[in-house]
Amino acid sequence: MSSNNKRCSSGILSTAQTQSLVSFQQHATLSRSKTCSFTSPTTSRSKPERLQPLVTNKNSQLNNEALPDDVDNLHPAMVSELCLHTRGLSTIPSLSQFSKLQILDLSCNNLIRIENLKNLSNLRELKLYGNKIERIENLECLTQLQILQLQFNEIQSIGLGLICLTRLQSLRIDSNKLSIIKPEEVLKLAQLKILDISNCTIEHLDFINTLSSIVELRACHCNLKILPNQFRNLRNLIDVDLSNNELNNIASLKTLLSLRILRLANNHIQDIQVISFLVHLNELDLSNNKINSLPNSFEKLIDLQCLNVSHNRINSWNNISVLHHMSSLFILNLNGNSLLSQVENFIEKVSELCPTLEVINDISLKTDDSTANPSASDEQLMSIDKELKEVDQTLEKSIAVIQAQFDVIFNDLQKLNTSNHDSKQDKELMNNNFLESNDSNKKSMHRLFQALTFSEENYQSADQETNDV
Repeated sequence: MSSNNKRCSSGILSTAQTQSLVSFQQHATLSRSKTCSFTSPTTSRSKPERLQPLVTNKNSQLNNEALPDDVDNLHPAMVSELCLHTRGLSTIPSLSQFSKLQILDLSCNNLIRIENLKNLSNLRELKLYGNKIERIENLECLTQLQILQLQFNEIQSIGLGLICLTRLQSLRIDSNKLSIIKPEEVLKLAQLKILDISNCTIEHLDFINTLSSIVELRACHCNLKILPNQFRNLRNLIDVDLSNNELNNIASLKTLLSLRILRLANNHIQDIQVISFLVHLNELDLSNNKINSLPNSFEKLIDLQCLNVSHNRINSWNNISVLHHMSSLFILNLNGNSLLSQVENFIEKVSELCPTLEVINDISLKTDDSTANPSASDEQLMSIDKELKEVDQTLEKSIAVIQAQFDVIFNDLQKLNTSNHDSKQDKELMNNNFLESNDSNKKSMHRLFQALTFSEENYQSADQETNDV
């Protein structure tokens, strides 16, 4: 790859996978949500584009010869996990003082060699993905190592680099330049449970017989043309992904009776009769192959929940009649098969064929809850709901009565207020009339007084004139 950023893939996914090591040993039928991962068919054989890293540390490049200050100041006895992700390292600094270290993350740097890991005998997990490492070396002291992530490097061969990792349980070496893995290179990995060699140019899996404890195998986007007979001995396998290869014969899978998840998308498979023996399958992806029909023996797959046979060569409804006997199936994908064009409403026809289906061709089927028989808890809830509705109706009636009474009282108050207002106006008018009457009386009396006074004065004046004469 042209840049370190493109090399840096998601290591989080692998960590989640490795946490399932214990659960693999106690594996039962998977739940629907965990079992069914496919939602749409893969129509291209090209390799998927590699994920770009999320850069969480934007510090400047560190001194490659010594530990950075923020690490060097740590007390070695207190450190059990050390993260040097995306630090721009071109060499691994000396970490010998961290003797109690259990998890070391050196991913997404510019490392070319694996070195300076001596004295880390307690290390359990080592992340070296997203570098430029060409050889697996200098891991002899890591005898307690359980998880090793080497994906997205430049490794061309394993060599003797893993010979001392006898306790290794999870190995990711996908997206490298591997073209062959020799049996002697993984001979000592007797406890290995998870192996991912995807996106390499490996053409055969002859080494697989040495990994008797393997539980999960991912070998998609390789150049596999045949499966070795050694597959018959891997009776602990639960999850197998062989999609995007050149396979046409899968007879070697017949004895994998513990298998729960099988992905064979984008191959050249025609005969799938052998899958009928895998009676504990929960998920089966056969999309983009050359399949003409589902064999009647598929009725033995009583635990199968998810089936993807999209983009195959199924051209007759008779060729999928076995679906009627697959009572656990609830997700089915038939997209890209010519039989669907023979009827107008294929969803209805398929659901009649297999009544347990809940999703057909990524379309969720809506069920009529009213036709379902209610459980005891449902009946109790319905009874409570009915009682609440009756209470609501009673409250509504009471509120209506109270509202009517309130309206009557409010109207009476308005009338009373109007009457009081009119009475007040009448009193004011009477007072005004009384005052006006008093004023008028006063004026009349004044005029009378003036008249009387004038008359007396005139009388006196006339009497005086008489005397003078």
